Amino acid sequence: MHTHTNPNTMNSAQESKNELEAAIRYAENAISSANKTIESMEFRQEMAKKQHVEQAGREETLTKQVQELEERNDGLNAQVADLNVELQRQQGLGQGYYDNMMTFKEERDMLEKNVKYLRDENERLKREKEASSGPCGCQAYRDLEEKVGELKEDVKDQREFDNEVRDAVEEFIEKLGTIGFEGA
Repeated sequence: MHTHTNPNTMNSAQESKNELEAAIRYAENAISSANKTIESMEFRQEMAKKQHVEQAGREETLTKQVQELEERNDGLNAQVADLNVELQRQQGLGQGYYDNMMTFKEERDMLEKNVKYLRDENERLKREKEASSGPCGCQAYRDLEEKVGELKEDVKDQREFDNEVRDAVEEFIEKLGTIGFEGA
């Protein structure tokens, strides 16, 4: 028996085969394209992970730096507060030194007046002594001699005290200069 194939059937099978092959090529191209897209997405995902890790590392570093700066700022604020307290203390000392200096100046002025009075009194007594007739053995003369001796001793004491006050004022003014007080 002879089988005879219909040329139309052959053409139809050939067309079907061609269509299937075309469909296979299309599918293979689609699969290849999908694989490339998957690779590209995996690459992008890997890059995104790396960027995230880098960003997290930078964020952690910046957080540490901010914390360090805040701690340093707190330390500086504490130093400023301490310096303000010290400044107020120094200003108080300076005012105290200034007040003491003014008191010393008042005392010095008073002592200078006392020294002048004692010198004047001494001169008056010397004149009275010279005006008297000399060693007459009278009580008034002995009293004058005793008074002259007392006045000389008072003048000596007054001079010593005046020198002590002058030294104290000069030392005080020096101290004011070492702390930078300019009110003297």
